[in-house]
Amino acid sequence: MKDHIEHLRAQSLLLGATQPESYGSAGTVTGRSSQRARREMEQFLEEKGCIPGDLLSSMEGLRKEIGSLERCREALATTTTHAGVESVVAAFEDARSYTTRQLHEFKAQIQRESDATEELARIHCQENSIDLRARRSGCLMLMHELRKLMGLLYGEVEGFRHDLREHRKNQLAIALPHASDKEIEDALDRGVGLQQVLNKRSSAGRVEKLQDLQDQRSDIMKLERSVAEVQEMMSTLALLIDRQGGLLDNIEFDVVNAKYTADKTYRTLVDTRRNQRRAQLWMLGCGFCCFIIIAIIVLLLVLLFGRRL
Repeated sequence: MKDHIEHLRAQSLLLGATQPESYGSAGTVTGRSSQRARREMEQFLEEKGCIPGDLLSSMEGLRKEIGSLERCREALATTTTHAGVESVVAAFEDARSYTTRQLHEFKAQIQRESDATEELARIHCQENSIDLRARRSGCLMLMHELRKLMGLLYGEVEGFRHDLREHRKNQLAIALPHASDKEIEDALDRGVGLQQVLNKRSSAGRVEKLQDLQDQRSDIMKLERSVAEVQEMMSTLALLIDRQGGLLDNIEFDVVNAKYTADKTYRTLVDTRRNQRRAQLWMLGCGFCCFIIIAIIVLLLVLLFGRRL
Protein backbone atom coordinates (compact mmCIF):
# COMPACT_ATOMS: atom_id res chain seq x y z
CA MET A 1 0.00 0.00 0.00
CA LYS A 2 2.82 2.38 0.87
CA ASP A 3 4.59 1.61 -2.45
CA HIS A 4 1.38 2.29 -4.33
CA ILE A 5 0.97 5.68 -2.62
CA GLU A 6 4.56 6.63 -3.44
CA HIS A 7 4.01 5.57 -7.06
CA LEU A 8 0.91 7.79 -7.32
CA ARG A 9 2.85 10.68 -5.76
CA ALA A 10 5.66 10.27 -8.30
CA GLN A 11 3.20 10.22 -11.19
CA SER A 12 1.42 13.36 -9.96
CA LEU A 13 4.73 15.22 -9.49
CA LEU A 14 5.95 14.13 -12.92
CA LEU A 15 2.75 15.30 -14.60
CA GLY A 16 2.86 18.61 -12.72
CA ALA A 17 6.46 19.21 -13.78
CA THR A 18 6.13 18.21 -17.43
CA GLN A 19 3.02 20.28 -18.22
CA PRO A 20 3.86 23.16 -20.56
CA GLU A 21 3.71 26.58 -18.94
CA SER A 22 1.36 27.82 -21.66
CA TYR A 23 -1.48 25.59 -20.39
CA GLY A 24 -4.11 27.65 -18.65
CA SER A 25 -7.06 25.30 -18.30
CA ALA A 26 -8.45 24.06 -15.02
CA GLY A 27 -6.49 21.39 -13.25
CA THR A 28 -3.10 22.43 -14.68
CA VAL A 29 -0.27 24.42 -13.13
CA THR A 30 1.49 27.36 -14.74
CA GLY A 31 4.43 29.67 -13.99
CA ARG A 32 5.70 29.40 -10.43
CA SER A 33 3.39 26.43 -9.69
CA SER A 34 5.08 24.42 -12.45
CA GLN A 35 8.52 25.28 -11.11
CA ARG A 36 7.46 24.34 -7.58
CA ALA A 37 6.07 21.04 -8.83
CA ARG A 38 9.34 20.33 -10.64
CA ARG A 39 11.35 21.08 -7.51
CA GLU A 40 9.10 18.83 -5.48
CA MET A 41 9.53 16.05 -8.03
CA GLU A 42 13.30 16.46 -7.99
CA GLN A 43 13.32 16.37 -4.20
CA PHE A 44 11.15 13.27 -4.17
CA LEU A 45 13.28 11.44 -6.74
CA GLU A 46 16.46 12.46 -4.94
CA GLU A 47 15.05 11.16 -1.67
CA LYS A 48 14.23 7.88 -3.35
CA GLY A 49 17.79 7.69 -4.71
CA CYS A 50 16.58 7.85 -8.33
CA ILE A 51 18.59 11.02 -9.16
CA PRO A 52 22.11 11.73 -7.91
CA GLY A 53 22.09 14.96 -5.95
CA ASP A 54 25.53 16.01 -7.13
CA LEU A 55 24.38 15.63 -10.75
CA LEU A 56 21.46 18.00 -10.18
CA SER A 57 23.66 20.59 -8.49
CA SER A 58 26.27 20.25 -11.24
CA MET A 59 23.61 20.77 -13.91
CA GLU A 60 22.33 23.84 -12.08
CA GLY A 61 25.89 25.20 -11.88
CA LEU A 62 26.35 24.51 -15.59
CA ARG A 63 23.15 26.42 -16.29
CA LYS A 64 24.67 29.44 -14.55
CA GLU A 65 27.89 28.91 -16.50
CA ILE A 66 25.93 28.98 -19.76
CA GLY A 67 24.16 32.13 -18.60
CA SER A 68 27.54 33.74 -17.92
CA LEU A 69 28.37 33.45 -21.63
CA GLU A 70 26.17 36.50 -22.11
CA ARG A 71 28.98 38.57 -20.56
CA CYS A 72 31.19 37.62 -23.52
CA ARG A 73 28.60 39.10 -25.88
CA GLU A 74 28.48 42.26 -23.78
CA ALA A 75 32.28 42.49 -23.80
CA LEU A 76 32.30 41.99 -27.57
CA ALA A 77 29.85 44.87 -28.01
CA THR A 78 32.17 47.26 -26.12
CA THR A 79 35.50 46.10 -27.63
CA THR A 80 36.99 48.10 -30.49
CA THR A 81 40.55 46.76 -30.86
CA HIS A 82 41.51 43.62 -32.76
CA ALA A 83 43.41 42.20 -29.79
CA GLY A 84 40.42 42.79 -27.53
CA VAL A 85 38.09 40.97 -29.93
CA GLU A 86 40.49 38.01 -30.18
CA SER A 87 40.74 37.78 -26.38
CA VAL A 88 36.95 37.84 -26.05
CA VAL A 89 36.62 35.13 -28.71
CA ALA A 90 39.27 33.01 -26.97
CA ALA A 91 37.51 33.36 -23.62
CA PHE A 92 34.18 32.43 -25.18
CA GLU A 93 35.66 29.38 -26.92
CA ASP A 94 37.23 28.22 -23.65
CA ALA A 95 33.90 28.56 -21.85
CA ARG A 96 32.07 26.83 -24.70
CA SER A 97 34.55 23.93 -24.77
CA TYR A 98 34.28 23.50 -21.01
CA THR A 99 30.48 23.59 -21.15
CA THR A 100 30.38 21.13 -24.04
CA ARG A 101 32.64 18.68 -22.17
CA GLN A 102 30.46 18.97 -19.10
CA LEU A 103 27.34 18.28 -21.17
CA HIS A 104 28.96 15.19 -22.70
CA GLU A 105 29.92 14.00 -19.22
CA PHE A 106 26.37 14.58 -17.96
CA LYS A 107 24.99 12.71 -20.95
CA ALA A 108 27.31 9.79 -20.34
CA GLN A 109 26.39 9.75 -16.65
CA ILE A 110 22.68 9.88 -17.43
CA GLN A 111 23.15 7.11 -19.97
CA ARG A 112 24.89 5.00 -17.32
CA GLU A 113 22.03 5.65 -14.94
CA SER A 114 19.56 4.66 -17.65
CA ASP A 115 21.51 1.50 -18.48
CA ALA A 116 21.71 0.61 -14.80
CA THR A 117 17.96 1.15 -14.49
CA GLU A 118 17.24 -1.08 -17.48
CA GLU A 119 19.61 -3.73 -16.10
CA LEU A 120 17.84 -3.52 -12.77
CA ALA A 121 14.49 -3.81 -14.56
CA ARG A 122 15.70 -6.88 -16.39
CA ILE A 123 16.84 -8.56 -13.21
CA HIS A 124 14.19 -7.33 -10.75
CA CYS A 125 11.22 -6.65 -13.00
CA GLN A 126 8.52 -7.64 -10.53
CA GLU A 127 10.08 -6.84 -7.14
CA ASN A 128 10.91 -3.16 -7.61
CA SER A 129 8.45 -1.95 -10.28
CA ILE A 130 7.64 1.33 -8.47
CA ASP A 131 11.29 2.18 -7.91
CA LEU A 132 12.07 1.30 -11.52
CA ARG A 133 9.38 3.65 -12.77
CA ALA A 134 10.69 6.36 -10.50
CA ARG A 135 14.24 5.81 -11.75
CA ARG A 136 13.04 5.93 -15.36
CA SER A 137 11.16 9.17 -14.59
CA GLY A 138 14.32 10.59 -13.06
CA CYS A 139 16.39 9.67 -16.12
CA LEU A 140 13.78 11.19 -18.42
CA MET A 141 13.74 14.37 -16.37
CA LEU A 142 17.54 14.52 -16.45
CA MET A 143 17.55 14.03 -20.23
CA HIS A 144 14.93 16.76 -20.52
CA GLU A 145 17.09 19.12 -18.44
CA LEU A 146 20.12 18.15 -20.50
CA ARG A 147 18.28 19.03 -23.73
CA LYS A 148 17.30 22.38 -22.23
CA LEU A 149 20.93 23.06 -21.33
CA MET A 150 22.02 22.09 -24.83
CA GLY A 151 19.37 24.41 -26.26
CA LEU A 152 20.60 27.27 -24.04
CA LEU A 153 24.20 26.61 -25.09
CA TYR A 154 23.22 26.48 -28.76
CA GLY A 155 21.34 29.77 -28.43
CA GLU A 156 24.29 31.48 -26.73
CA VAL A 157 26.75 30.13 -29.32
CA GLU A 158 24.56 31.21 -32.24
CA GLY A 159 24.00 34.63 -30.66
CA PHE A 160 27.72 35.13 -30.06
CA ARG A 161 28.59 34.03 -33.60
CA HIS A 162 25.98 36.40 -35.00
CA ASP A 163 27.31 39.29 -32.89
CA LEU A 164 30.90 38.44 -33.87
CA ARG A 165 29.97 38.38 -37.55
CA GLU A 166 28.17 41.72 -37.26
CA HIS A 167 31.15 43.17 -35.37
CA ARG A 168 33.59 42.02 -38.05
CA LYS A 169 31.21 43.20 -40.74
CA ASN A 170 31.13 46.68 -39.20
CA GLN A 171 34.93 46.72 -38.96
CA LEU A 172 35.27 45.69 -42.61
CA ALA A 173 32.70 48.32 -43.59
CA ILE A 174 34.84 50.96 -41.86
CA ALA A 175 38.06 49.62 -43.40
CA LEU A 176 36.47 49.28 -46.86
CA PRO A 177 34.07 52.23 -47.16
CA HIS A 178 33.56 51.76 -50.91
CA ALA A 179 32.72 48.04 -50.68
CA SER A 180 29.10 46.91 -50.99
CA ASP A 181 27.30 44.72 -48.48
CA LYS A 182 27.56 41.71 -50.80
CA GLU A 183 31.32 42.14 -51.13
CA ILE A 184 31.69 42.39 -47.35
CA GLU A 185 29.55 39.27 -46.89
CA ASP A 186 31.67 37.40 -49.44
CA ALA A 187 34.84 38.50 -47.64
CA LEU A 188 33.44 37.23 -44.33
CA ASP A 189 32.48 33.91 -45.95
CA ARG A 190 36.04 33.56 -47.27
CA GLY A 191 37.40 34.21 -43.80
CA VAL A 192 38.95 37.55 -44.60
CA GLY A 193 39.53 39.43 -41.36
CA LEU A 194 40.22 43.03 -40.52
CA GLN A 195 43.90 42.35 -39.86
CA GLN A 196 44.38 40.85 -43.32
CA VAL A 197 42.72 43.84 -44.92
CA LEU A 198 44.87 46.22 -42.90
CA ASN A 199 48.07 44.33 -43.76
CA LYS A 200 47.18 44.35 -47.44
CA ARG A 201 46.34 48.01 -47.33
CA SER A 202 49.55 48.83 -45.40
CA SER A 203 51.74 46.99 -47.95
CA ALA A 204 50.02 48.71 -50.85
CA GLY A 205 49.57 51.94 -48.96
CA ARG A 206 53.27 52.87 -48.89
CA VAL A 207 53.36 53.40 -52.65
CA GLU A 208 50.11 55.32 -52.47
CA LYS A 209 51.48 57.39 -49.61
CA LEU A 210 54.63 58.22 -51.61
CA GLN A 211 52.49 59.16 -54.59
CA ASP A 212 50.31 61.24 -52.32
CA LEU A 213 53.40 63.03 -50.96
CA GLN A 214 54.58 63.80 -54.48
CA ASP A 215 51.14 65.06 -55.39
CA GLN A 216 51.08 67.17 -52.25
CA ARG A 217 54.51 68.61 -53.10
CA SER A 218 53.35 69.56 -56.58
CA ASP A 219 50.17 71.02 -55.11
CA ILE A 220 52.23 73.05 -52.64
CA MET A 221 54.41 74.39 -55.45
CA LYS A 222 51.32 75.33 -57.42
CA LEU A 223 49.94 76.97 -54.32
CA GLU A 224 53.14 78.99 -53.87
CA ARG A 225 52.94 80.21 -57.47
CA SER A 226 49.30 81.03 -56.99
CA VAL A 227 50.10 82.96 -53.79
CA ALA A 228 52.82 84.94 -55.65
CA GLU A 229 50.39 85.72 -58.45
CA VAL A 230 47.75 86.76 -55.95
CA GLN A 231 50.27 88.97 -54.15
CA GLU A 232 51.23 90.65 -57.42
CA MET A 233 47.59 91.10 -58.29
CA MET A 234 46.91 92.61 -54.86
CA SER A 235 49.81 95.05 -55.35
CA THR A 236 48.42 96.09 -58.71
CA LEU A 237 45.00 96.40 -57.19
CA ALA A 238 46.38 98.58 -54.39
CA LEU A 239 48.05 100.85 -56.98
CA LEU A 240 44.80 101.09 -58.91
CA ILE A 241 42.95 101.88 -55.69
CA ASP A 242 45.44 104.70 -54.94
CA ARG A 243 44.97 106.07 -58.43
CA GLN A 244 41.24 105.78 -58.14
CA GLY A 245 41.50 107.61 -54.82
CA GLY A 246 43.23 110.52 -56.58
CA LEU A 247 40.62 110.48 -59.32
CA LEU A 248 37.87 110.50 -56.75
CA ASP A 249 39.47 113.47 -55.03
CA ASN A 250 39.63 115.34 -58.37
CA ILE A 251 36.05 114.41 -59.11
CA GLU A 252 35.01 115.67 -55.69
CA PHE A 253 36.86 118.97 -56.29
CA ASP A 254 35.29 119.30 -59.71
CA VAL A 255 31.87 118.63 -58.27
CA VAL A 256 32.33 121.27 -55.57
CA ASN A 257 33.74 123.73 -58.12
CA ALA A 258 30.86 123.00 -60.52
CA LYS A 259 28.41 123.59 -57.74
CA TYR A 260 30.05 126.94 -56.92
CA THR A 261 30.15 127.88 -60.63
CA ALA A 262 26.51 126.90 -61.04
CA ASP A 263 25.54 129.11 -58.12
CA LYS A 264 27.58 132.00 -59.51
CA THR A 265 26.14 131.50 -63.01
CA TYR A 266 22.62 131.44 -61.58
CA ARG A 267 23.20 134.71 -59.77
CA THR A 268 24.73 136.22 -62.92
CA LEU A 269 21.73 135.09 -64.94
CA VAL A 270 19.35 136.65 -62.45
CA ASP A 271 21.31 139.90 -62.53
CA THR A 272 21.39 139.82 -66.34
CA ARG A 273 17.64 139.42 -66.52
CA ARG A 274 17.16 142.24 -64.09
CA ASN A 275 19.52 144.52 -66.06
CA GLN A 276 17.79 143.54 -69.30
CA ARG A 277 14.46 144.63 -67.90
CA ARG A 278 15.95 147.91 -66.74
CA ALA A 279 17.56 148.46 -70.16
CA GLN A 280 14.27 147.79 -71.87
CA LEU A 281 12.53 150.30 -69.62
CA TRP A 282 15.24 152.92 -70.31
CA MET A 283 15.00 152.29 -74.03
CA LEU A 284 11.23 152.57 -73.91
CA GLY A 285 11.46 155.86 -71.93
CA CYS A 286 14.09 157.26 -74.29
CA GLY A 287 12.04 156.33 -77.36
CA PHE A 288 8.97 157.96 -75.88
CA CYS A 289 10.94 161.10 -75.10
CA CYS A 290 12.40 161.15 -78.61
CA PHE A 291 8.93 160.73 -80.05
CA ILE A 292 7.62 163.70 -77.98
CA ILE A 293 10.59 165.84 -79.02
CA ILE A 294 10.18 164.94 -82.68
CA ALA A 295 6.45 165.66 -82.45
CA ILE A 296 7.14 169.04 -80.87
CA ILE A 297 9.69 169.87 -83.53
CA VAL A 298 7.33 168.86 -86.30
CA LEU A 299 4.56 170.88 -84.71
CA LEU A 300 6.80 173.91 -84.43
CA LEU A 301 7.88 173.55 -88.03
CA VAL A 302 4.29 173.32 -89.14
CA LEU A 303 3.36 176.34 -87.15
CA LEU A 304 6.36 178.17 -88.50
CA PHE A 305 5.62 177.37 -92.09
CA GLY A 306 1.98 178.18 -91.54
CA ARG A 307 2.72 181.69 -90.45
CA ARG A 308 4.96 182.38 -93.36
CA LEU A 309 2.28 181.40 -95.75
